Amino acid sequence: MKKYLFIIAALLIGSSAFAQYTPEDSYDEVYLQYGAKGLKGLKGTENVHNFNAISVGYNRGQRIVDEIPLFFSAGVQFQYITKCEKNDFYATREHNAYNIFGTGIPLNLVYNVPINNVVSFEANAGVNAMYYWTSSVRADGMEEFDIFCRTDSRTYGFPQAHRFNAAWQAGFRFQFAHVFVGVQYNQDFTKFQKSDDVNNRWRSLDFTLGWRF
Repeated sequence: MKKYLFIIAALLIGSSAFAQYTPEDSYDEVYLQYGAKGLKGLKGTENVHNFNAISVGYNRGQRIVDEIPLFFSAGVQFQYITKCEKNDFYATREHNAYNIFGTGIPLNLVYNVPINNVVSFEANAGVNAMYYWTSSVRADGMEEFDIFCRTDSRTYGFPQAHRFNAAWQAGFRFQFAHVFVGVQYNQDFTKFQKSDDVNNRWRSLDFTLGWRF
């Protein structure tokens, strides 16, 4: 009897997950995102790659045009950026690691194109305002420091990083009923570090898995 009850419950959950879902006037969604992130060097400065960015977020979409499925989406995003940079002398996270924490406000225009009763395609473009509130960095065996801290910048002789950055972003996603997967690219308008000699900007290729309700 328990076996049959379990099968019935599984079928009900599966059917609700893949039932038809088409946004009408508004929607809410939550998501998990992974970004392959790096600092793009401009004016001859070096590119720095291999950062990993993990984000969780929430968006609220609202239709802005009655005749077409065009939505304005606004939300909040919590991001963790990390990297372990190995070399011949310091090969562990204890000696060479970056940990950066931030909060973003993504704003997007979203266009929804239904493919059939279950599947739809979406394209988005917009901006993301990110505030980095703290970091924990160890480089080449040095003591732990905060790249956003003015005192640490002067003590260790590196360009202080900006806590606020603004970026443009664009991407697409496929929605399967309530579940969606997507990919987008984003790149900062603003410099990451406060220096005339260093002109790096964050760029990222992000992969998203989420649930819309």
